[in-house]
Amino acid sequence: PALTVATRRDSRPAGRANAAAVQFRADAALRSWPRYHLLNNNCEHLARWVATGRAQSKQVEHYLGN
Repeated sequence: PALTVATRRDSRPAGRANAAAVQFRADAALRSWPRYHLLNNNCEHLARWVATGRAQSKQVEHYLGN
């Protein structure tokens, strides 16, 4: 079966090409993701990078006022 990944808030599945990119980034993260840092590299950064290709934490941005 094809890999289905939810990347939107409404949980609609991502397209097949997107799913392949998500799988690629997830595999890459397992091999070489940098050390955890609360403000610069937390679990939200990882999850968002895997889903979108952009390491970002909306929670940290909100906390810092960005």
